[in-house]
Amino acid sequence: EIPRKNYVFGKFMRSLYPNCILRFFRRGNVSFSKHVHCTPDEIKGKEIKIDPKREELAMIHYNYDTVASFMSRTNTYTSLEIEKMVKRGFKFSLKFLIFRPLGEFIKRYFLKSGYKDGLHGFIVAYLLAMYETIAIIKLWEYEKNQKLVKKENPVPEKIEETVF
Repeated sequence: EIPRKNYVFGKFMRSLYPNCILRFFRRGNVSFSKHVHCTPDEIKGKEIKIDPKREELAMIHYNYDTVASFMSRTNTYTSLEIEKMVKRGFKFSLKFLIFRPLGEFIKRYFLKSGYKDGLHGFIVAYLLAMYETIAIIKLWEYEKNQKLVKKENPVPEKIEETVF
């Protein structure tokens, strides 16, 4: 695993460090699912981890240059999140809509010290809470569409066809 230094809107976000990921591996020793940004399903062989304290060895990762790029990816990734939410048995509720984004903000801004990144830290925590909000609203939309589909057509549709 390699630690990543994440840059958001041109600033290194200490609150997002070390964000360790598996990056180098021998062909055939790692298998991934089809999901975006997933962790490996299976790892054969020895794992080597770079100590996050060795910041000079960290990989530089430019997450988002602009709010527009964040919003564009948010739309894409939140649509993909629905399939995962449905498989895990998540159901829309007002409680879920209120508390999951709030929890995300508290985690990012307070628990992971986003406040130390200044205004950037606040904005990133807020945007990540908004990401959760959008994903949950898309889950609500998916469930609403599924109810309509069942009324009009008893054959269930694929998730991809009912979301946007």
